[in-house]
Amino acid sequence: MAYAAAEELEKADATIEENMRRNPDYLFARANYAEVCLARKEYEKIPEIFDHAYDLQELYPKRKRFHISEFANFMGIMGLSFAKTDQREMAEEYNEALQEMAPDFPMAKRLNRELNPGMLTRLLRRMAGEQTAEEAETDDS
Repeated sequence: MAYAAAEELEKADATIEENMRRNPDYLFARANYAEVCLARKEYEKIPEIFDHAYDLQELYPKRKRFHISEFANFMGIMGLSFAKTDQREMAEEYNEALQEMAPDFPMAKRLNRELNPGMLTRLLRRMAGEQTAEEAETDDS
């Protein structure tokens, strides 16, 4: 986090990747590495990072409780991953759960903005050619 705050992104990414290598079962190591993959648009890696588990209980079957920050980060990453791979229905399910359980967490706000962008964001995406299929349908109506 210190490297990222200092805008030393290469060092931040290297530290995150090293943490993932050293602590592959640690949820925040996975989540941080998934964030790197999102930033790099390497969306296909995200299911692998989480062992193709799509909920925390499946990922950690021996645990019965999770901290709200674990839930929010995992659900947000999964939702963003689905949103970025045009699986909007799945992304909406993760967003709905996040908005119900942890609406004030940064990851919940981020996923919600991704799925429900304002007009300016939609315009900028359209100009950059990054419009989702659903946004294109909405704009065509």
